[in-house]
Parts: sequence; C-alpha cells; structure tokens
Amino acid sequence: MKKLKCIIAVFVFVVLSIGCTKETQEDHVFDYQKGDLNVSLQEVNGEVFVFVQGDITTEFNMTSEKKWVLNGAVNVVGKEGHLIIQAGTEVFGNVSREPSYLSVKDKGRLSAIGTLEENIVFTSINKKVGVPTQQDWGGIFMDGEKPVDVSGNSHPVDSFEVYIEDDGSGSLEHVSIQYAEKTVSISD
Repeated sequence: MKKLKCIIAVFVFVVLSIGCTKETQEDHVFDYQKGDLNVSLQEVNGEVFVFVQGDITTEFNMTSEKKWVLNGAVNVVGKEGHLIIQAGTEVFGNVSREPSYLSVKDKGRLSAIGTLEENIVFTSINKKVGVPTQQDWGGIFMDGEKPVDVSGNSHPVDSFEVYIEDDGSGSLEHVSIQYAEKTVSISD
C-alpha cells in the first residue's frame, strides 16, 4: 500500500511539473511566461514593479498590493481573456518601450472596478522615475462588438466611468487615466 501511495505521489508530482509554467524568483527577479504573456519583477529606484507584456488569453488579476507596469503592448484577447483590476491598483505605462498600451479586443474583457475611496490609477512610470508628460504612454483601447453610448457619463480630465455592458469589452468605474495619448478609445 505504501508503494502504491508513493507511485501516485510521484505521478502527481510529474504531471504537475510538466503542466506548470516556468517561474523563478531570486532577489526580486521573477519571470513567468504563459503563452504570449510575460510577467517579470523588476526593481526601479528601490521599488519592486510587476512588468507585464503580451497577450492575456485567460483570467489575469492585477491586485492593489503590487505596482504594475504595461511594458509594451498588453492585449486582452479571446473569449477566455479577462483582465480584472482590483480597486486601489496602480498601473503604470512604460515610456521606454514603444508602444505601451492596454488593448481589449476579439471578445476579451476588462473589469477595472474602483471605488470612490480606492480609485484605479493608470499613469506614467515617469511619476516614479522622472517628470511625467502628456502622451507618455498609449492609453486604453476597447474594441467591442456593439456600439457604445457614453454620452450620459461625465468625463473629467483625470477620472471617469465607462459602462460597456452589452458588447463584452468590460467596465471601467472610478478609474483615473493620466499622461496617456488617449484616455480611452472605444471602437465598434
């Protein structure tokens, strides 16, 4: 019986090892790659940031305890692609790479639901490493399947709400977008 349990344990370990993606972490060096999504930890001016680049094709969560950087194009794509951004999260657009933007297309979804007390902030990495300027990074692009009416919403310069319920692109509530070329571009 012990031999059978040992064989099962080894089998489970091998299956999990083969099915897992490569991850390494040592002194704030972390690299995670799944499909076309690359996530890495990098230290910038003594702070640790999570750099993200590529295609999000499954559910991916950005939580408020980390500082996130769009390190080039980040695309939320496909029916299973769903980016969830927790209230109070900071997301920085990287200015040293071209282009740096967030795109939601091909039935992908974005759920960025902040609160009055904990806005979600998209801004320039230059807030941490230099002097931010308008158009430091690309912005957010949402390409839904149905027309979107945002005429009833108020859109102050740095904070707004967009509800895109019927087309599947997602929702942005209590979100501040700063120093972007386009705050939100919605096409149908």
